[in-house]
Amino acid sequence: MVGLPAGPSAGMTPHAAAPEEEFVESERETLRDGLRPISPDENAVRHLGRHAPPFISESLGVAFHRPADSTVTGQRGAGEIVYTIAENAESPNWNLSVQHLFVTAGRFDAEQQIEDHLEQLRSAERDFRVLENKSILVNGIQGHLAYVEQRPNPQADPIVNGWLILPQGENVLLVFSMLLFPEDYAQLRPMFDAMISTVAVRSAEELTVRRMGRIEEGRRFLENLDPEKLRDLIGTREWSRIYRESADGDPDTEEEVGYALLEIREGRRGELNPDRHPDRYSDRERQEGLLVRLQGRAIGDAKRNIFLDSLALYWMSWDQTEEAWSVRGTQRQGEATRTEIETGIRNPARTGAPRPLLTVVRDRGSEYTREPIEWEVPESYLSQALGAIIGRLLPMDREETVEYAYYFYNFTLSNPQLSVRIDEWGPADDDSGNWVLRTRLGAESPVITTLYSPSRQFIRRTRGDGTITEPISLERLHRLWQRKGLPTGQERDSSRPADRGPGRPPGQSPGQSPGQSPGQGGSRPPR
Repeated sequence: MVGLPAGPSAGMTPHAAAPEEEFVESERETLRDGLRPISPDENAVRHLGRHAPPFISESLGVAFHRPADSTVTGQRGAGEIVYTIAENAESPNWNLSVQHLFVTAGRFDAEQQIEDHLEQLRSAERDFRVLENKSILVNGIQGHLAYVEQRPNPQADPIVNGWLILPQGENVLLVFSMLLFPEDYAQLRPMFDAMISTVAVRSAEELTVRRMGRIEEGRRFLENLDPEKLRDLIGTREWSRIYRESADGDPDTEEEVGYALLEIREGRRGELNPDRHPDRYSDRERQEGLLVRLQGRAIGDAKRNIFLDSLALYWMSWDQTEEAWSVRGTQRQGEATRTEIETGIRNPARTGAPRPLLTVVRDRGSEYTREPIEWEVPESYLSQALGAIIGRLLPMDREETVEYAYYFYNFTLSNPQLSVRIDEWGPADDDSGNWVLRTRLGAESPVITTLYSPSRQFIRRTRGDGTITEPISLERLHRLWQRKGLPTGQERDSSRPADRGPGRPPGQSPGQSPGQSPGQGGSRPPR
């Protein structure tokens, strides 16, 4: 018995506990054949609201509808994820958390977990009262539900903890923990029951099979990606506009967010250091491969003259066994600047090191920020260069949608790590002949949707934060910024959309908004 979570907090007001890493859940679409909650019946609608949004966690394997007036935050600690849904108020009167519970000893069934917890309260001579304790069938899954009124400590006011426990696989339980005040129990209990009535769960076995299938598809794709397919992209040079649509649909009131330039060419590894003369390249620096260049600018606050400039150079050997990159992000406010630099190197496997090693160094302008971070690279690994252009390479030879997954260096996190990227790729369902790429930079990340033409031309990218990226000519981009009073001067390191380009916006690959500051995973140009 590991012990039931006592709720997100043991304090007076049910606020979420401080996590190792916290992120806000955005509303997102599921993958096409992904997990979906049960549609609420009229009784559930009465308690959740007519437009109750879905909560979907692919990593936990659960989906349900939550109250319309609620918010979601995620906590990631020790490799585990806990989601908390709370009343949308400054001081919420209730919340509900969802997480996995791994049972390593004792009886596994849900009812015994509740009984063990009550016995712990009795042994500790805690003051408590059982409000509900019963078996429950949740959409075909036999689980257990309990509500207990107790005092977190002898001096505290009483609270109500509730638990719904559902078996999900061998030694794996899915635990819903409710926290509320005793005086609200009668009023809020129907709302919790309404949420429970919409719960859909994937078994641990289903989750494992699905994950392994994605990884295997990703591995096969990368293995079949020969250098000639990559060389077909050489010469690509494409400007993009990044903006948000206006509420009234008027193009004249659309909000400019930034712009980017993508270039794909053959290049030598030494080009990652623009200050180094080619005559001084070492043999290793003369090695040729795929070079992807992303350069751009994001608007931080145009009225205060704050802009974020970025330049990213991603190099990969033609056989995909080596890569290196250099990413520089600079926040500018008038003459003042603040720069973040990141470099990465992936070396191939060699004698004494059977797995490739990835080393990343982030420099945030302090001597204390240059400690390298290293990982052994797993199989089915996607390089940074390929991650920026993969929609131009995925096969168009299937009529159905296919899911791919690969490990990759996830720079979008404040504490970078290797994550699993999920790509859903398939033909659009509007008979246009176009193809749709739906990307998640991790199982819990918002979906980034990118549209390509049958000839693999980039058409449009939509992110969860509402930003839209579309190709645009340099001349039209320049006129647009000039008409909106945005800087287009030709001063050194200017923001003018020109061949020399801007400096660089913050960290934004498929999925990240250009409004972040360097140091928050935000030092990359948009992809």
